[in-house]
Amino acid sequence: MRNKAIIFLSLILVAALFITSFRKGKKSLPATVTLGDMAVIMIDPGHGGPDPGAVSEGIREADINLQISLKLGEILAQKGFCVLFTRKIDEGLPPGGNGEDIWQKTGDMGYRKKTVLESSACLFLSIHQNSYKDSSVGGAQIWYSECNEENKILAQCLQARLNEACELFEDRALQRRDELIMLKDNPMPSALVECGFITNFKERNLLSSEDYQLRLAQALAEGIMDYLKGGEII
Repeated sequence: MRNKAIIFLSLILVAALFITSFRKGKKSLPATVTLGDMAVIMIDPGHGGPDPGAVSEGIREADINLQISLKLGEILAQKGFCVLFTRKIDEGLPPGGNGEDIWQKTGDMGYRKKTVLESSACLFLSIHQNSYKDSSVGGAQIWYSECNEENKILAQCLQARLNEACELFEDRALQRRDELIMLKDNPMPSALVECGFITNFKERNLLSSEDYQLRLAQALAEGIMDYLKGGEII
């Protein structure tokens, strides 16, 4: 059965495209769909402030996470979605707790999770970059939890679009990670996105470029739209 979040999100797609595809078939656009029907998507740019995330050759994961997230948010807003962020600047969370003597990782993660769960969001993405000891490894990968049956469907849509966008690197498979804080016991369709490996020289340079960041953001937006259209790549 489709949960309430997916039904709500589908209404927004209807408003934008005049027709919607549900898993059980197609339905016509309701006579009145207003901005009040806008679906809310929450984006979490991982790390930030005192927490740089993975660092390779001076390139900070936290910075790339934020840049891609903001681009994704802009694309989704143009499609009619209401977009929320756990952070929109380079800061640790909660806001204002950026001093090394004040900021704590556990507090940061707890604040992010609380922000997501208390929001009106119907779909959640956490944006990250990967790293590995073998610098030849590259490509984007989606991590998901099976706490919600919709998560794997969302992850498949996102992974398919990212594999298309990251054609210079090997296609990666989904990774199930039920223990991740931002995904664990999260009731809304959710995924954690590893956009690429900053430990890979070629991919690190791409991830640092505006054009490639926009390409990834567009792929993620397309994956979200695929999911709302019934989980099929069209």
